[in-house]
Amino acid sequence: MKGYRIVLLIGLLVALVFFYLGLNEWIYSNKPIANPPPIVYKERSNKEIRKELADNIKLKEEKEKEEEQKRQKVVKDIKKPQKNNVKKVKTKTKIIQVGAFSKEKNAKVALKKIANMGYTAIILREDGFFKVRVKIEEDKLKDALTKLRKVFGNVIIIR
Repeated sequence: MKGYRIVLLIGLLVALVFFYLGLNEWIYSNKPIANPPPIVYKERSNKEIRKELADNIKLKEEKEKEEEQKRQKVVKDIKKPQKNNVKKVKTKTKIIQVGAFSKEKNAKVALKKIANMGYTAIILREDGFFKVRVKIEEDKLKDALTKLRKVFGNVIIIR
């Protein structure tokens, strides 16, 4: 009986040694992860930097001029209402902010969603964000809030 135990223990010891050696070999045989390529930094002169900044400013000014021309065209296209003796009832309105986006593209997508819902909205650039706001009459506020919250989640009443 003692002989069987010794043979069993020696067999277990040999198996553990081979397992350890195999595991060690497997760990060290894996290829090391390649280093990322080096970052190449191109030195630029002050003239190049100034030129690039000037070009960016010119492009920005051109875009602003185009947007202003579009706005003026929209204002001209709107027909002036005829004066009637009908008294207009002033309704109080609330301004609701639907979202504030860091990219103008995302703000325009939200603007399209709002237009599809039947509301008119604007995009304001404030604090580095493109904020989408909707003007809604106070008597229709509850319905509008529920509709907007379903689509955009949390909305904020600004004033």
